[in-house]
Amino acid sequence: MTKGYKVRLGDGSEIGPMDLDTLRGWYVQGLISRESPVMLPGTSRWTTLGETSEIRAFKSGSGRPSSPRRPAPSQRPASRPASPQPRSAAGPRGRAQELQARREMPWGIILGVLVLVVAGGAAYLLFAPGAEEKAIRAFAQPDRKVVDAATGLTLEAPEPWVVLRKEQTLVGAPAEAKAVLAQPKKGAYAYVTAERNITTAEAFLDEVIEARKSAVPSLAESGRSDRTLGKTAVRQSLAAFESGGKRFQGVALAGQEGGTAFALVGWEPDRGGPPQEVLRLVDGLTVTPPKVAGLEEALQVAASEVPYLSSIGAQLVMAQSAAQVLEPDETFRRSLQYMGPGLKALTPKEQQEVGELNRTVYGFVAQRDRWKMAAYTDRVRAKATTSTADTRRNRELMRDAVLKLPAPKRARLQQLYEAAIRKGIAASS
Repeated sequence: MTKGYKVRLGDGSEIGPMDLDTLRGWYVQGLISRESPVMLPGTSRWTTLGETSEIRAFKSGSGRPSSPRRPAPSQRPASRPASPQPRSAAGPRGRAQELQARREMPWGIILGVLVLVVAGGAAYLLFAPGAEEKAIRAFAQPDRKVVDAATGLTLEAPEPWVVLRKEQTLVGAPAEAKAVLAQPKKGAYAYVTAERNITTAEAFLDEVIEARKSAVPSLAESGRSDRTLGKTAVRQSLAAFESGGKRFQGVALAGQEGGTAFALVGWEPDRGGPPQEVLRLVDGLTVTPPKVAGLEEALQVAASEVPYLSSIGAQLVMAQSAAQVLEPDETFRRSLQYMGPGLKALTPKEQQEVGELNRTVYGFVAQRDRWKMAAYTDRVRAKATTSTADTRRNRELMRDAVLKLPAPKRARLQQLYEAAIRKGIAASS
């Protein structure tokens, strides 16, 4: 049960918990109304603010004038007889003067003023910010630019999009999101996320959609497609969901550039097509990952010295280190660590393939060395101490054996080991 007051906005998002003074402030400012759903402290049931006893304490600040009190009978002035009408105004000459005065009144000016007043009132009703827009602007920060130096992600939001402060309570974004954005006029929302991770656009999109479905169970994908972000190929997913009795259209884009996996996720009220307002953010999104000194050279060396690893597999292993660059011996040792739990997460068919390929590889190794390699692998996966010389000797034995595999089998072994390393890293994080 909530410890303070919670309020649900028109798009289904919730604000709170908040104290009574904050609730009163939101009501007085017009951010919420008597019809706004609220949950009182200590309860789990939603009701409208107008049905609560708290509303009586807010009337002084509601902006609505209270009804004027009628004076008591004793305070009312005594009735006075109507003053007699002046004779000059009652006669024919008086009526003629009255008609002449009416003809001379500036009716055009009066009519113009009335038109302006009515038009101004209509414009105010049409363009006055609603509760949701006021709530968005209350959390907006002045700068529309988002920069994350660690991953190289930059986003410049076009007007009238705004970047929300970290303490915002309007959008349930993941904790790792680099920024949360909102479009006050259209009720659209978005967030961006990025991490140093060697993966494919499709695989990262799968992770993003899975997380969205956990947060929004009604989310249903309608299709995926390819598109480009500058020179980077990305995957796009369109989806729809319902929240608070409203239907929304959503989009998620994911890609990978130079060791940075990134995603843009957004949604807006369903207007009969893709969320065009959210897609405007794509033009301002760029990813320029930081350069890792010596990484290219390290990957080239790993390709020849640890040949069972693909370039992505080797970079996956190196990316888990603080320096993000490793020597071949350490790349070999750490890859065995990650493959331990990762191989168990492969499908039965993939596990069978790995077993057959490994038997072929070990067939190129002398019997006495084969047992030593198996014992070394067990020590590494048990996180036991291993010597530098032992690591180098086993890496060289594995290298020489893998290089004897036919190219197609070696490529398949790299694919399976890469998948196992990826799953092993995910399991250890």
